[in-house]
Amino acid sequence: MSDAPANPFDAEGQFLVLTNAEGQHSLWPLFAPVPAGWSTA
Repeated sequence: MSDAPANPFDAEGQFLVLTNAEGQHSLWPLFAPVPAGWSTA
């Protein structure tokens, strides 16, 4: 069993705001690695 929460977008979770080269934004769970092509805002 993983230590990660069952729902990565749980209201109690911590998140990063990511952006990509196209100017898109995404909320990303803090425990997950930032995907290729995205950076923290």
